[in-house]
Amino acid sequence: AGGSTTELGAIRGGGQNLLQRLAPSAIWAVLFVLTVVSSLISPVFFTTRNISTLLKQAASLGIVSVGQTLTILTGGIDLSVASVMALMSVVAASLMEGQDGLFLPVALYCLAIAAAIGLVNGLMVTKLKIPAFIATLGMILVVQGIRFVYTGGSPRGSIPPALRFIGGGMVGPVPAAVILWVVIVAVFVILMRRTTFGREMYAVGGNRSAAHLSGVNVNGIIIAA
Repeated sequence: AGGSTTELGAIRGGGQNLLQRLAPSAIWAVLFVLTVVSSLISPVFFTTRNISTLLKQAASLGIVSVGQTLTILTGGIDLSVASVMALMSVVAASLMEGQDGLFLPVALYCLAIAAAIGLVNGLMVTKLKIPAFIATLGMILVVQGIRFVYTGGSPRGSIPPALRFIGGGMVGPVPAAVILWVVIVAVFVILMRRTTFGREMYAVGGNRSAAHLSGVNVNGIIIAA
């Protein structure tokens, strides 16, 4: 009976390892199938214009996903990202008023506000021991309320040409947003693989108790994420 249990455990372990190795390949396989099906349904799928449009749309989601990945790596979740983005977009547009000279200071100001909201989320999770799902779900309502009060329910301001270029401009055949996306991903990869902060983040996500016993500031990492 003991031998059978050991063999069963070995088989299960081997199956899990096989699934882990095949998972990345499965994602690429699904992407390939979707691409083939899309090209069959729409003859214009592989046109330069359509590919460029898809890349622009993917870039905005990809940039946001980098930040969300940090939270997920620590074993958390942040549901308030979309609401924070919406608030920052209307704040930025209203403050920039279409002027390129205000782009950088307003961008930094909006990043500071977003970071403050993230800090509140982190403190609720680490200090008040509120589950991340509940804390960030509540933050959605708070941020949406602030946005409606700020805008009065109608659009305000205008986007400067520099920001329009980042969102929709082209650098040769490549969308500017894609270049920004690649740069951010490269910085993220270096941060995760080459720095102590990155290793500590993986440690917290893997086992918070073990990370704490190893001297990692678990609460600090969660708040930073």
